[in-house]
Amino acid sequence: ALYEAEQLSIGRKVALKILYRKHRKQVKWVQDFVDEASARASVNHPAMSLVYECDQELGVNFYTLELVDAPSLADLAKHGAEVNENTMRDVLQSTAESIVYLKEKRMVFRPITAHTILILKGGNTRIANPVKGRGEPISAEEEKQQIQLVAKALQPFAEKADSSNSTAALVARMGTERIDAINSADALLKALDKSPELSSQLPEGGGLISGGATPGPAVSSADGEAEDGHSKPLWLRLLPAAITAVIALILASYALTRPKARDLDEWVQIPEGSFIYQDDERRELKEFYITKYEVTIGQYAEFLKDIKKNPGKMKRIAHPKQPKDKISYKPEGWSKLYWAARLGSKFEGAKIDLNFPVVNVDFWEAHAYAKWRGGRLPTEQEWAKAARGPAGRTFPWGNSLLAENLNSGLDREKSETVATPGGIDGFEGMAAVDEMPLDSSPYGVIGMAGNVMEWTATFDVSPEDLSKEAVVKRGAAYTITSPLELTTQRANDPNFGNAVTGFRVISSKANPTRIGSRAGGAGAGKPAPDKDQG
Repeated sequence: ALYEAEQLSIGRKVALKILYRKHRKQVKWVQDFVDEASARASVNHPAMSLVYECDQELGVNFYTLELVDAPSLADLAKHGAEVNENTMRDVLQSTAESIVYLKEKRMVFRPITAHTILILKGGNTRIANPVKGRGEPISAEEEKQQIQLVAKALQPFAEKADSSNSTAALVARMGTERIDAINSADALLKALDKSPELSSQLPEGGGLISGGATPGPAVSSADGEAEDGHSKPLWLRLLPAAITAVIALILASYALTRPKARDLDEWVQIPEGSFIYQDDERRELKEFYITKYEVTIGQYAEFLKDIKKNPGKMKRIAHPKQPKDKISYKPEGWSKLYWAARLGSKFEGAKIDLNFPVVNVDFWEAHAYAKWRGGRLPTEQEWAKAARGPAGRTFPWGNSLLAENLNSGLDREKSETVATPGGIDGFEGMAAVDEMPLDSSPYGVIGMAGNVMEWTATFDVSPEDLSKEAVVKRGAAYTITSPLELTTQRANDPNFGNAVTGFRVISSKANPTRIGSRAGGAGAGKPAPDKDQG
């Protein structure tokens, strides 16, 4: 548990971290806690927060950390704030230097994310101390994922930057599969040294091809006059036309191979009647309809497009408990997720398209979409009945785990029983919502056991802070190995989404009318057309 406290001897505000009471007599927990505190205290880097002391008093293990009174990049993005180029460069410089430092010190550390990158009043960066302990340095793949997280943290601000912003162009190269990709801290530091020169040589956005021929600068002759194109060799004069032809060919090929959004807007009837809930508790529910598949990226893009055109709908779809400073329903990292889906490129290590479940949505965003769609989020009981059927199955297909039936984390990594990642269920990462037909409930609802966890409409007490509310999530995800049973309840802060959580919608009738649409109108409930919805 983490508290704000005061070091009375010098009147200093600190962050106080203590070990939960239930772990204080468990030797391994205590040792791990002390090891973490010791490793963190050994960190001496100007960009990372400090650890002051580690001790035990009255049986309570604790240590104190520097309390940094500054907003995180996540806070700034949430409030629509802008970050200038100098600050963006400082974030990149500080995080890259910190990663190099931690690797050299052989520190194991938690991911550095938008929530742990803090921006001081002067625009300087402070990183919440991420160290977990000492051990093997991160692998090349883990380092690439860390670079992706830093890029994701800066993405909301890079999107607002103008075309002359060389740092925004650099962010676009981080953690990608591009030929000029930046996938390590050392490569990032080198790029920072060179980026002002590189940005002037690359097309807008930092890509290698901008979609058309870009005229080069005039070449100065010895007497200072600009030479015209006719003084160039023939092959140089023909080069722009050749480049344009190649680009046209590439674009034509892309148009033919680009992934398309399928019509996945199907609804399943869940009949009225009793069902077994959790541990043999029999409950009654009225009839309802639930989407056969999780909400897709393409469907969510259509929602964002509609409310952008019709901002008056925002108030009509907001949850009563929604924070007043929640002014957007665009999920964190939406641009990266959406464009990866449109291009059929990688997200979280796997290729995705518009038919994959939308993730990174917080509870308020999921609720808003459901209401816009003419329905709502299912309660925990409604979700359980749709997934387990009237007999209360442990898994959608029965009472025994069949690992090949659901997309879980059981085969995420190579092991003695897993020859290749994804070797059991066929997917190393997330799957399209209709690609696991064996993960089918007794009513024919697809993907409730795995792929991504799902928000429900049920509030509960937060397991991390009993004074706060959390929202129940059901189902497992492509990263989870245990527990996988449908009875498992997970509760999370409604303000935060992640890459393993999506949702689906229920209604009192099949294919309800979208909010603000005419009943039965053309296009009601259909997926987004395959065009720019950004």
